[in-house]
Amino acid sequence: MNDLIIKNNKKGSCDVIIKYKCKKSDENIKRRKSSHKYIKNKSVVLGRSIMTNKKEKLKGALKYKGSKKEIKICNKKSMIKNDKDENTTLKSMKSDNFKFSRRGFILSFTGNLEDFYNLSKEPLGKGTYGCVYKATDKLLKISRAVKVVSKKKLKNIPRFRQEIDIMKNLDHPNVVKLLETFEDSNQIYLVMELCTGGELFDKIVKKGCFVETFASFIMKQIFSVLNYLHIRNICHRDIKPENFLFYDMTPESLIKIIDFGLASYFTHNNYEMKTKAGTPYYVAPQVLTGSYNYKCDMWSSGVLFYILLCGYPPFFGESDHEILSMVIKKKKNNNNKSEIILWIQLIIYE
Repeated sequence: MNDLIIKNNKKGSCDVIIKYKCKKSDENIKRRKSSHKYIKNKSVVLGRSIMTNKKEKLKGALKYKGSKKEIKICNKKSMIKNDKDENTTLKSMKSDNFKFSRRGFILSFTGNLEDFYNLSKEPLGKGTYGCVYKATDKLLKISRAVKVVSKKKLKNIPRFRQEIDIMKNLDHPNVVKLLETFEDSNQIYLVMELCTGGELFDKIVKKGCFVETFASFIMKQIFSVLNYLHIRNICHRDIKPENFLFYDMTPESLIKIIDFGLASYFTHNNYEMKTKAGTPYYVAPQVLTGSYNYKCDMWSSGVLFYILLCGYPPFFGESDHEILSMVIKKKKNNNNKSEIILWIQLIIYE
């Protein structure tokens, strides 16, 4: 019999333990093929494997010998300049913060993605380095989003691989989940959960501004995910409405943060990061001076909060240079008539 045990992780050393008996030596459970183990009456998502409340197959790539085993499952355009200091990379992942991660469930493959997915003809969106398509898993019949990135267009492949490494370690309701990756000689494919509710940016453009209750509903989620990232030594560095998607079209839909292309690992030294990265309307003045820490995300979230309530940014101008000049001087626009945003200014300036 197999047991799935959920442990309280406050004092324990792991979140989940799967106990099973392995009669065959050197058993190799291959992707999409035979030699499967079964779990009854559980619901688990492991990369491509989806367990329902019925008897389902557990897939993976496991090799074990012996009788009884335990598997411990551990818990507008952006700018970037002078990219030198963000190669603290995987050192942070070896810290206690990354001791329990979901990266072991993110499967990576070489070969043809279309052997396993049917891709839509028209992209859901286009970016500098590639496109995002809706895709349907041929076996599971589940819709996903696939980000197709051209290696030729990538200016910094190590940075992109760091983005993948960061996403592999994240498991939060407000982070779009990376499920698996593919790679061939020309392109890299990121298979992610599909969000169908559209961008927060588009909703702002359509609505203009929002009542305090809805703005607070959105910001509570943003602060939650930023806290999650920061305690794991990750600074996003590009918080803006374009980088948040609604999971679905319902009024109570969660939002999901996307695009970790400018994200960086950091230590808790006061001012460590020096790379000028971000988007003019939302970038913190400390980033522009070239010495800042993870709190730059809080500045950007304050600007976003301001926009949700007012319908326009606190700093804007005719050009990027004019906008950035106002940001550095902390000189906000003078057409603010409502006193309701005074407390938002405290977030931005503090």
